Amino acid sequence: WMNKRRNRLGPVFADRPAAHHVPPHRAAEVLAYVHNNPVRAGVVATAAASAWSSHGAYVGRLPVRHWLHVDEGLALAGFGGRPDGF
Repeated sequence: WMNKRRNRLGPVFADRPAAHHVPPHRAAEVLAYVHNNPVRAGVVATAAASAWSSHGAYVGRLPVRHWLHVDEGLALAGFGGRPDGF
């Protein structure tokens, strides 16, 4: 009804998902950006305090979900694998 009322199409509050090419040398920067979104939004003081990002899995504090490719993300960002035990 909102789109009809304003003569618009598509999502009301956000754009559709988009894919963007990330050059390999910027992978670490993108991971940091994503993990720090809750901090920039003022939801938490540090990325580690957020339950809404994959930061905990990337630093070995939380188990890695089957759909989250932490090893691949770390490799793309130029880091080694996950800490032992995860």
